[in-house]
Amino acid sequence: MAAQTTEPQPTTPRRPPQPELDDRGDYIFHFAIDPRAARGDLDLREFYRAHLHDLLGVVRFYLDGKPVIVDSFAFLNDPEDVVAILPAPPDRRQ
Repeated sequence: MAAQTTEPQPTTPRRPPQPELDDRGDYIFHFAIDPRAARGDLDLREFYRAHLHDLLGVVRFYLDGKPVIVDSFAFLNDPEDVVAILPAPPDRRQ
């Protein structure tokens, strides 16, 4: 019996996936997240405190045209919980 040889079949080139767009035409991006790497201890207070601290290094806040020094913030849903942005001066630490 003679061995059969098969010719390689031409393949159709695969088209790259088309980008997914929302109803406004903006691109939708998907990222895989490893749940084992997710941080359940993320403290939003510290997250925003750090970002505001960095922001204060490049912007100045004004109230009625006069510069103000912002040293703390509170979330709108809990205005009683005031978070210091900058460490308290040594004479005001408890």
